Amino acid sequence: MLSAALYDLKHYIKNLAEAIYIYIFFVSLIAIFVFASPAGVADKLGGMALWISLILSMLLTAPHMFQRDQEQGLFDYWRLLPIAMEWMVLARFIACYLVLVLPLVALVPAAGMLLNIPQNLWGELALLLAVGSVPVLALIVMSGAMMA
Repeated sequence: MLSAALYDLKHYIKNLAEAIYIYIFFVSLIAIFVFASPAGVADKLGGMALWISLILSMLLTAPHMFQRDQEQGLFDYWRLLPIAMEWMVLARFIACYLVLVLPLVALVPAAGMLLNIPQNLWGELALLLAVGSVPVLALIVMSGAMMA
């Protein structure tokens, strides 16, 4: 499983442009929310805007998550391994989380400035996004990736 996660990390690092598009999409969604909402609304709904931006950013990656494996025939190779397929999917999610979600969590201070969230709440929001996104993203993104 560790080698599968390292393989996926290597792929994400080689194709960093895909990840950069996700980061730009995340910040763009927050900026659209700020400019589209009336004065004072962005302050109250800043946490919601962060969650929605994170989930939509991750859904943007869902169709591509297993497409490379299907094209290269890795699914058939995985079935021949003595490791359960669930572990391989977990390794893929861990790599995706490290490369895509954690940098988005690091963008919370910039989003906090845009959304006019007090500085003392930035750490709490970053922690909530980092910890809370694991089960949410595992369910949403992986189910979306399997359907694509």
